[in-house]
Amino acid sequence: MEHVPRPITVAPLAEAQATIGLAVKTATLYEGFSTRPVKDPAGNWEIGFGSSHDIRGDRVDQNTEPVTVVDALKMATEDMAKFAHDCALLVTVNLTAEQWAAVEDFCYNLGPGCLMRSNVLRDLNAGRTEQAAQELLQYDHAGAHILVGLARRRASEAVMLAGTKPSPG
Repeated sequence: MEHVPRPITVAPLAEAQATIGLAVKTATLYEGFSTRPVKDPAGNWEIGFGSSHDIRGDRVDQNTEPVTVVDALKMATEDMAKFAHDCALLVTVNLTAEQWAAVEDFCYNLGPGCLMRSNVLRDLNAGRTEQAAQELLQYDHAGAHILVGLARRRASEAVMLAGTKPSPG
């Protein structure tokens, strides 16, 4: 079955900002903060709240300049806005703000390619929200190792996607 994207409608600015803000809040809760470049469990360089690019847009490496919390939040918000756009192109069903935030956080963490290939997206677009939420829980590994923090993050996203409880914080 060929994927036919839904027509993109521009949500009111306040609603879009609230969704991205909630996704950033979720991401920063689980990403942690580093002023200096560090490698994530998969071996990729990141800085701030898990950003792979610095404040100028350059790819993070061991020589990247340190960032402040303010810069890191700006980077995370800009990154999340890009991922929110990617999600809007892939998701063909209507979602609540909390559901969008869960999908956007997943995409922020693993990238749009992972979302595009996932059963999370297939189930979500088929209207199987509960199954999509359960599928999120499968993405708690770095290599062959389950990461406790990642399992907590996926559980939070699953709750947000299923709409069974309020979002964190």
